[in-house]
Amino acid sequence: MYSIRHHPKGHIFFEEGSPGPLAYIIKSGQVEITKKQGNKEISIAMLGPGEIFGEMALLGSKARTATARALANTEVVSISQARLLSFFRQSDPILKHVVTSLINRLEMATALITQDKMDDIYASACQIIVLVANQESTSTDENGKRLLPYTSVIEQLRGILSIDAADCHLILEKLEAINLIEIVQTQFAKDKSIRLIDEENFVQRAERVSKELEGVWSDRASQRSIYLDLYDLSEQTGVEREKIYKKIGTGEVPEEFIFFKKEDILKWVEEVGQAFFDKKKRITADDLDSIKSISYVKNSILQVALRKLDFYQVCQLLKTADESIQEKIFANLSGKFKRIAQQELKLIEEVDASEVEDTIEDLLDEIRKLMEAEKTKTDEDK
Repeated sequence: MYSIRHHPKGHIFFEEGSPGPLAYIIKSGQVEITKKQGNKEISIAMLGPGEIFGEMALLGSKARTATARALANTEVVSISQARLLSFFRQSDPILKHVVTSLINRLEMATALITQDKMDDIYASACQIIVLVANQESTSTDENGKRLLPYTSVIEQLRGILSIDAADCHLILEKLEAINLIEIVQTQFAKDKSIRLIDEENFVQRAERVSKELEGVWSDRASQRSIYLDLYDLSEQTGVEREKIYKKIGTGEVPEEFIFFKKEDILKWVEEVGQAFFDKKKRITADDLDSIKSISYVKNSILQVALRKLDFYQVCQLLKTADESIQEKIFANLSGKFKRIAQQELKLIEEVDASEVEDTIEDLLDEIRKLMEAEKTKTDEDK
């Protein structure tokens, strides 16, 4: 029988550098995996029910490579090294050989990448790119060169080097600037891709030029802080990044929580130009999830949708909406309708929250129908 134990929030299962007699499978709760970086502790993974941690020390490494801490009351199934080895000895010899080889290769790759990684960050990043190239299912360009998924590379850089997404993007931009990689946007793929310019000599070239970039990274590393980027926030809260984007865009996230890296954001604004901020965002029917979404709806569609509501429903919306949404609604009402709504609005003191929710959903449903109809007509005209 396997041992099941309950641990309170804050319990430390093991610390980086300690010996590793046990591995754990999470039955309930949440566990954070962290690594030391100088005098800081960097979060590299958030694990939940069904996930395993501590397995590397159990299978091969003599010491833990990270720290594991319970973020909530957590129940785990512990697996001892003796039990695992007993099971392992009974397994098929070929399977045993394959697993042992994989463990040894993973340990060698991890040691190669993590050794003095912050002193030679660009060379380490190139090693990780090679690992992604060898592990990922990659496509090829018209010349037969492999294209690596940009997002996969970013995620691997973040996890292994314990750096944030902005730093990962900077590293890839610098590698492109010195002609080690090329970042490409393929015609039909949403994600960007990375192409190695000279795949056979990639690592050797990276080691030669990494010295040129040491100053760039040392300046950058001195600015590192305890802030979370959107990737980290998504991992630690379990909320998808797209949902966080939407909440920021609708102003529902307090302003005091939003920060930018000065050098990076100013450079980006300079690249896209100030006119970028005057452009209206194009949204689809699937993006409509709150009354604030109508800010991005075309006036011609909103006018038709508002005509489906009666005076009382429009007044409900106006009573509960913020100033910018009120202006948007008033701007799309006919003259007579607008005057009546303004009069009725003064007479309404309270509104029923459930009725307002129903009205909002009715309006959004109507807008979705109109947007889908417009899209269908546009596709047919093509």
